[in-house]
Amino acid sequence: MISFHTSFTTTIEDREAFIAILSESALSMDTNDDCQMYMIHKDATDETVTSVTEVWKNEAAHEASLHTSEAMMLIMKAMPLLITKPAQQKMVLVGGKGI
Repeated sequence: MISFHTSFTTTIEDREAFIAILSESALSMDTNDDCQMYMIHKDATDETVTSVTEVWKNEAAHEASLHTSEAMMLIMKAMPLLITKPAQQKMVLVGGKGI
């Protein structure tokens, strides 16, 4: 399994709208068996930062998920709200609870 932790920066005013878009994305993952986890986080100390942690069966499945018509539409809605390039960490899952 592979996981990604991506941090996004918006203005304080745009944060909730951005989270709503991420929440739409999370709902679309309900029908994707390759997505094991999709969690949205608000940074506890920085009101401009929102993060997503995803766990996927493999990297190809994650990549394919980004090219669906629904995902591309959500990406197009989200991009104008970002004030910096997203910061992403790619990790190999080795264990833990909840997977």
